[in-house]
Amino acid sequence: MLNVFRKISRYLPLALGITILAVAAPLVPWHQVGPYLRKLTPLSIGLLLATSAVYYLGRIVRYWLIQRLLGRPAAFRRVALACLVAQPVAVLPGGELYRSTMLKRYADVPLSNGAPSVFAQSAAESAGLLVIALLGAATIHRYLGLVVGLVVVFVALWAILHMQNTRTSHRLLVKLPWVNVSRARFRSFMDKNQQLLGGRNVAWLFLASCITTGAGILTVFITARTLHAQLDLGQAAVTYALPMMLESVSFLPGGLGINEQSSIVLLRVFGVQLPLAVAITIILRLVTLGMGFVYGFAAMGWAKLTHARRFD
Repeated sequence: MLNVFRKISRYLPLALGITILAVAAPLVPWHQVGPYLRKLTPLSIGLLLATSAVYYLGRIVRYWLIQRLLGRPAAFRRVALACLVAQPVAVLPGGELYRSTMLKRYADVPLSNGAPSVFAQSAAESAGLLVIALLGAATIHRYLGLVVGLVVVFVALWAILHMQNTRTSHRLLVKLPWVNVSRARFRSFMDKNQQLLGGRNVAWLFLASCITTGAGILTVFITARTLHAQLDLGQAAVTYALPMMLESVSFLPGGLGINEQSSIVLLRVFGVQLPLAVAITIILRLVTLGMGFVYGFAAMGWAKLTHARRFD
């Protein structure tokens, strides 16, 4: 019975995200969304594909940089292959940890480095999103309260991460359901995260995160301009950054449901009509999430092909 409950709870976030989308879908005038999607020109599609490539390149650069900062440099092409192969699975519940397994398989990154890599890159991306959201909110003079609140939460998590009393942190962690990690492994995890998220290292990771964040903002801006929505760069920044920040704290796989809904709400607040807001959100999610499956399955095929050649 306990095993059944664990399986149900594991996929509960995914089911919740799908439910949110299913409940909201009938409220969308889909017959008005299609004409907007057909307005995409070959030039705009090419630009969006380029921003998608830069978006995932930024993630790969972060993982590659993390290994160098940990003193275990790995070949960039191997890190890229590992990150992309894991992408289709990474959107599932707990799927991000699968990326550390792929880093071990294809880039020879020890699992003791893989888990901190996943956490550190997520923290770096969140830091970049916070800064961009603050700048965007300050530019348009809206949502400063919400963004500042998220900053406070992020700073609190950062402070917990850098707590010197590892024993207290471990005792709090193992009280969570189904969390069972030894104190020695937890100490190693904390030490490496403190190494990555302190001093100059965090500055390098923050700069690397700006690649991904910048590509996401450009995606919103290019899409809005192509579909004739009146959005400036500040509004595009908030439209991209706030849903991504909410996604990171929602624990829903890929932010399914919460990302789309918050994006549409923001666009509506900025005066964008509902059908156009839905069209922009769909394109944004295709670029930042959907293309990950394309890259991921392509990388899987390449990995199988190169692996087979080794035995020819």
